[in-house]
Amino acid sequence: MLYNWRMIKKTDLRRFHDKYERTDGCWLWKASTTGKGYGYFVICSEGKRRQINAHRFAYVIHNGLNPDDLAFSDKICHRCNTPACVNPEHLYLGTCQDNALDASRDGLLNPAKGESHGRSKLKEADVLTIRTLIERGHSLTKIATLYSVSPKTISQIKTRSRWKHLS
Repeated sequence: MLYNWRMIKKTDLRRFHDKYERTDGCWLWKASTTGKGYGYFVICSEGKRRQINAHRFAYVIHNGLNPDDLAFSDKICHRCNTPACVNPEHLYLGTCQDNALDASRDGLLNPAKGESHGRSKLKEADVLTIRTLIERGHSLTKIATLYSVSPKTISQIKTRSRWKHLS
């Protein structure tokens, strides 16, 4: 649904500015949020309601943009890594890749490993026992059968390409 962005009312802007709290750096959204902590804002014009992410709205109003002109793949990224922040100085236009690289660089992507991985069949104690069995010369195939995993998994434990976080 296209929204006439030239029709944003001063009351909408006032309502928007009343919904965040300025701190030393971030402007934290106090109103409705998504499950991931991102704020959202509802505006109405010409009988149409539009919900928009609060940080996206902050970016477009402070940069004089029309959100409908942004590509679907365009992301409004946070330099501060705070989803509730709407400070335009903390926001920049990026891509999904930019966003993922930022999250990775800032340590926000913590892939599950070991037994905390949802598809893991083994426990850390099992892996340590498997390594002991390998050191004692047991067959990889027999160990795999014992633990109901593939011989390839046992081989990867042996070479430490899997479970390398265990010493």
